[in-house]
This record gives sequence, C-alpha cells and structure tokens, in this order.
Amino acid sequence: MITITELAKNKITERLGNDFLRLSLSGGGCNGFQYLWDIADIANPDDHVIDQVIVVDTHSMGFLHGSIIDWKETLVETGFEVHNPNVISACGCGISMGF
Repeated sequence: MITITELAKNKITERLGNDFLRLSLSGGGCNGFQYLWDIADIANPDDHVIDQVIVVDTHSMGFLHGSIIDWKETLVETGFEVHNPNVISACGCGISMGF
C-alpha cells in the first residue's frame, strides 16, 4: 500500500485535473534506481491506482510498498517527495537509491 498525503493529492488534482500522476522506478543513477514521474491519461489494466490520482505499475509497486508520497515546498525545492521505508541506501544528491 502507498499513502498519499492530502496536500500531495490536492497538488496532483490541482495541476492535472482528471489525469493521473504515474510513479515508477527505473534503473539508473549512482545507487541503482531512481523515481520517474510522468502524466498518464488512463491507467493500464495491471496498474495499481492509489486514491484515484496516482498510478503505479506492478513491478515498481513491489519497491514502493509502504511509501508515503508528500508535497515539499521550500525556498530551494518544490515537488513531490517519496518517503520509502524499503530504501537501503541513497546517493548524496537524493535522486537515486538502492534496495
């Protein structure tokens, strides 16, 4: 299960309307994996739909189970933030992680 904070959910619907925000994992970065964000107008049949705003493919869901998606807004950084309890290591830049 993935949890979306109310603030993150509101930001998605405010920006995307009826489209979904797609979250997936891709190989890459200095630690093995990185998050990919994309816009999807439909959910694929094997996607997991979370709170009617985010879609996650089955492969990525295994790595994201238990995560919390939040919205972060500071002077230097604005965007979605994933708090993933499955991450074992992360790089210094915060973009890539290992499982």
